[in-house]
This record gives sequence, structure tokens and C-alpha cells, in this order.
Amino acid sequence: TTTVEPSAPPVVVALREALAAWGQFAVTGAMSDLGDHFVVGGPQRRQLREESAAIRENPLGPPAYEVTTSNVFSISVTDEDVVLRAEVDWLREGEEPQQFLWDIQMRLVDDVWQLLTVEDMTDGDG
Repeated sequence: TTTVEPSAPPVVVALREALAAWGQFAVTGAMSDLGDHFVVGGPQRRQLREESAAIRENPLGPPAYEVTTSNVFSISVTDEDVVLRAEVDWLREGEEPQQFLWDIQMRLVDDVWQLLTVEDMTDGDG
């Protein structure tokens, strides 16, 4: 489960839920782990589908990655899309933390915010 401060806007709550699902997917390769957190047919879901077979061949197994966000703010807002810039940390016991600066496009689909795509804005090696 993902803990989110009560005052977080729904799009930020949805972002954090999507990243938590991605953290689980990263150790199983199971598309079902992504639930309805990613836009069906969207670029990020397509990329994860392409990666799923390789992950399933050699799954890392538990624990899932803990994916956390900080300094989240919107950089673009339209009627159906919000682009959020966030510092994203991928943490897993026994591994070096991975830190990124991502622009994450969230799309409103049937009144539910879903992750559409991620652009890595990290300078250098991340």
C-alpha cells in the first residue's frame, strides 16, 4: 500500500499508486500488477509490456521496489492531462538507491488519473 498525505491532490495520489504498482511489476514482470494505474495503449504501459517477458524469465522476487516521490509539482495542465515533475527514488533492500528527476504525464480516463508516459529529466547518470 502507498501512504499519501491527506492533502495530496487526486492526481498526485494516483501517481504514487501507479509508481507503487510499477515497483511491484519490476520484480515480477506481471502486467496484472499494473492494475488500472497506467493508460491502456499508452507509451509507458507499452514499454512495460515489452519488458515484462525478460523480467518474468528472471524475476527478482520480493521485496518489491519502494518507489517514492518528493518535490512534486505540476508543470503543465490541460482538461485531460497533467504533467508532474517529481524527484523519484527507487529503493530495494540490498541494492543501491536509484534517483531520477521525471516529468510524468498523467491522463484523466473515465474520471480516474492514470500514468501515460514518463520522461527522464535526470542530468548525467542519475
